[in-house]
Amino acid sequence: MENDREEKPVRHFYEQEGFWFAVVVVAAVVALLVAFGGLVHVFGGKPGTTIIERVDTYYKLMLVLAGFVTFSTIVWRGLIAARQAETQLESTRLQREQIDRLSEQITATKENNLAQLLQKGSELIAEKYNPAHVTAGIATLRFVATAENGNFAVEAMNLLAEYLEREFGSGHGGKLFASANAALKAGEEKGRIAERDIVFSCEDEEITGYPDDQSNWHHVYGVRSLRYFYGDASSAHLLPDGRGAANAEYCYVTIGGGEVSIDDRFRRCDFSRVKVVRVAGDSISENSFRRCDFSNALIYATKIPDLRPGENFFSPSEPPRCGQQLNWPEFLLDATPTELFPF
Repeated sequence: MENDREEKPVRHFYEQEGFWFAVVVVAAVVALLVAFGGLVHVFGGKPGTTIIERVDTYYKLMLVLAGFVTFSTIVWRGLIAARQAETQLESTRLQREQIDRLSEQITATKENNLAQLLQKGSELIAEKYNPAHVTAGIATLRFVATAENGNFAVEAMNLLAEYLEREFGSGHGGKLFASANAALKAGEEKGRIAERDIVFSCEDEEITGYPDDQSNWHHVYGVRSLRYFYGDASSAHLLPDGRGAANAEYCYVTIGGGEVSIDDRFRRCDFSRVKVVRVAGDSISENSFRRCDFSNALIYATKIPDLRPGENFFSPSEPPRCGQQLNWPEFLLDATPTELFPF
C-alpha cells in the first residue's frame, strides 16, 4: 500500500522550517549583540556627538533587526502550521482509507451472508413434506429478495416463482401459497422481478388432482409473465383492480364476481355474474358471458354478438356505450338483476 502512495516532493532549503528556525536564532543573537554594543556606544561614545544622535542611529538599526527577526519568526511558524495541516490531512486520508477498506469488508461479509441465506432458503423450500421448513425457507428467501443489497434478490425471486409453479401449478390456496406470493409481492415493491415465465393449468383432473371448479386462481406477483389455463377464480383474487396484470394471459378460465375490464389477454374465458366495465377489440366475441351486467359499459367492438341467451343484461337507465347507435335490447336483456334473478 505504501508503494502506491505519492512520493513527497523534495523541498528547497528555504522551504524547510529548520532553516528558518536557525535564521531566527541567529538574528536574535545578532540583535542582542547589536543592542549591547549600542548601549556601550551610546553611554560611552566618543565626544563630538550627542546621546540623542547616537540613540537615533541605533534605534533605526534595532528596528531593522527586530523586523527581520519578526519576519523570520512568522515564516518559521507558518511552515510549522503548514506541516501540521499536512500531517492532519495525511492522517485524515489514512483514516478514510481504513474506513473504505472496512466498508468493503462489511459489504463482502453481507454479500457472503446473503449468498449463504439464499442457499439455505433454497434447501428449506425444497423440503415439501416438512411445512415448517418450507415456511422458514420462504421467509429466508423473502429476506434476500427484499434486502437493501439486491445482488441476490432476483435469484431469490426466481426460487420463489419456481416453487409456486412447481407446487401450485394446478391450484392455488393455503398458507404456503399465500406466504410465497406475499414474498414475491414484497420483492416486486422493491423493484425486483423474477426472470421466469410462469404457467398455471388444471386442464387434466386425473393428472393434477384439481377439478376445474377448485383451482381458485390468484394473481401471482413479481414474475416476468403469467399464463392461466382452465380452472376458475373470483375476479377479486385473479384480477388486480379488475383489469388483470399487464404481464398475464387468461385462457379458458371461468371468472366470477366483481368488476372486470376485458381485452385480448382473455381468450375463450367464461365470465359469470360480473359487472363489465370495459370490453375492447374482439374479446366480446371470443369470450362467453353468463348473467353479466353490461350497464354503462364501454364497448369497443365493430361486431357485437347476441348476448341474451346467456341472460346478460343492462339497466334500461344505463345502456352500454360504444361508437355506434345500437338498439341494445337486441343484444342484451333490458332489466335489472332483481327483475331477472329474484332468487
